[in-house]
Amino acid sequence: MLDDLRTGRWATHSSICDEEHEHFRAAVIKKKCSPDCTLILRDQNRMLPIPPIGTSTPSADWQDEEFTDALKRTHLHFAIAHMDIPLIYECIRMGANIDEPDALGWTPLVFAMRQVEAICRADRVLRARNEPFEDNSTKLMIKAATILIEQHAIVNIIIDEQTPLLHACKAKDWSLIKLLLQHGARPPPPDRTGRYPGFDALAESRRFARVIRNLGEHTGRPPRPCPCWSGKLIPECHGAGPQPYPAHFLCACGSDKVYKKCCKRRDFEFLEVWSMQLQQFVQSRRIRHGTDEPDIPYDPEPPLSDPLSEAARHERLATFEAIEAFRMGVETMVEQVGMSDPAFMYAMKKCKWVGVAIPIFWGRKYSKIDNKRRAEEWNAAIDDYIALGTDQRDVRQIERCSKVGIDGGPLYKQCERPGWAVDWFVSLSTCCEVHHLTHLTRLQICYCSATCQRSHWKDHKEACKAKSHKPQLLLSQVVYMRVYDSVVYKLMTTPDEVVETPSGSGVEPVEEPVVSRQLDIA
Repeated sequence: MLDDLRTGRWATHSSICDEEHEHFRAAVIKKKCSPDCTLILRDQNRMLPIPPIGTSTPSADWQDEEFTDALKRTHLHFAIAHMDIPLIYECIRMGANIDEPDALGWTPLVFAMRQVEAICRADRVLRARNEPFEDNSTKLMIKAATILIEQHAIVNIIIDEQTPLLHACKAKDWSLIKLLLQHGARPPPPDRTGRYPGFDALAESRRFARVIRNLGEHTGRPPRPCPCWSGKLIPECHGAGPQPYPAHFLCACGSDKVYKKCCKRRDFEFLEVWSMQLQQFVQSRRIRHGTDEPDIPYDPEPPLSDPLSEAARHERLATFEAIEAFRMGVETMVEQVGMSDPAFMYAMKKCKWVGVAIPIFWGRKYSKIDNKRRAEEWNAAIDDYIALGTDQRDVRQIERCSKVGIDGGPLYKQCERPGWAVDWFVSLSTCCEVHHLTHLTRLQICYCSATCQRSHWKDHKEACKAKSHKPQLLLSQVVYMRVYDSVVYKLMTTPDEVVETPSGSGVEPVEEPVVSRQLDIA
């Protein structure tokens, strides 16, 4: 379907790239506003989709074409009024309600069919004068109405004793008449002379009767084309299962970057599927791992009304249950080891994140928005622990032992120059890239000053160039990682045995990461 736009078949001046619509698109993707929010135009002179033609102007209330707060019209109404086909496509793609009424009760289809009638009547008047429309307004408005009908807009709505089918009959557009009947529009009964409402000539009424007779009894609407505009039907496209989120779209994480330059570069993969209940696309995320590990769903909880099939829903719930059981087992073993900070353990139990149990040096692996949200949630849990008043340690000591920064490492980092005792810092001078497992991030080794960094360069140069420096972690994070590695190792080597303790697992010790010296604090 979008090929028509690329080839210019429906080429018009579109508002799709206007600054105001750019802001609207970003707000919808960031979930800051609804795709059906009211559109208020500052310049009402823009709203004359049909040029006045003197005394022969069709009977249309042009004041009703305004966009004010009182009329409650949406961006989809605006796109219809301007015959802006690209904008119609995008509004529907973003989840606009096909049947959202304005303050007068006009749905987008009613809005479109009123204009189809007005344009066609005006065109007939001008053609009688041998002065037809110079532009393609008629084709554009018919195309707009066709899109709405094929997207299963309500076709039997009655406004001012008029239906979309009656407007089509008055417009004498037989393509729309046939399409409306195919989608379940109820034809009005003829009068005693055999004439149907909307037709003046008896021959037109007879043709209308033949169309009804040829279509036969209505058995259901034709399948709906997928609003991703791939040209496929919904059951063959997004209705069949999750599809990749388009790489050129704004990233669904809420940033102002396109997906291919944001989360797609990291380990997040966005998917979208058609929800029959919501009648729109639903986005979900999952964390991509290496080829040896399955991808983990990132949703905060399994949705109650998942648009997937019943079998897929059970499979997904089983995945969530398996992840939760594994995480609880690791948490239990971490408690048995007894080396983790109690505030850290409290936050670990309170922050129930799917796929990622604790903050473990995210760096730039995920989006800044996600990193910040997780760090704030974790640190808020630490504040809740402090507010309990059960820990007699100094508040600063608790925070230094358990709070995390936006990178997932310690919030309060220390200078990593060996033998250099300094107080805690939140922001330090940095150097080099940090090698974390199989992921290379641009977060660096920490120094308390540029002078300290330069003085340590001779000793640090080799590790810096090799990118082998380990990130600075909390002691509790190191304990969790050791237990996690132990459990994974045993599950991989003895999958039928129950893992009881992390000790004696036969796991080769990994190179020690840099641990913040929280135990040295008085």
